Amino acid sequence: MKIIHSARKADAQYIHDRLYAYNCSKTGETPKKIVLPDEPAMHSFIIPAEHSDEILGGLVYHVKESACKVDFLWVSETLRGQGAGMKLLDLIKLKAAELGCREITLFTMSFQAPGFYPKAGFVLTHTKEDKSLTAYYYRYEIR
Repeated sequence: MKIIHSARKADAQYIHDRLYAYNCSKTGETPKKIVLPDEPAMHSFIIPAEHSDEILGGLVYHVKESACKVDFLWVSETLRGQGAGMKLLDLIKLKAAELGCREITLFTMSFQAPGFYPKAGFVLTHTKEDKSLTAYYYRYEIR
């Protein structure tokens, strides 16, 4: 599985849009067009398909001071359960350490994969209830 680092806004937008579509399918929310802001600090790791221009998964992140924040992580149905998400998290751990970050933070919703992140070494810091959904906030300390 090939994973590429990208600073292209279009790649970050694609990953966002796929995750947002998935979220809407689970919550019943009507999708709206959301355009990510021009953010020079926003980067991605993407998983391209072998024989097409399609992106099969990715992780979008940004770094501020000594913290790395995972904004979006999405893996297509075809790659789920094959270790793609774990590979993306392993890469962001390496990149964050390379950039001098002390921690990585992220959050996920109850209908996504709250049990996945502890398997990657992330520690639950708190939860937040909102109607019928729970947001799970995680932190990974870089040593």
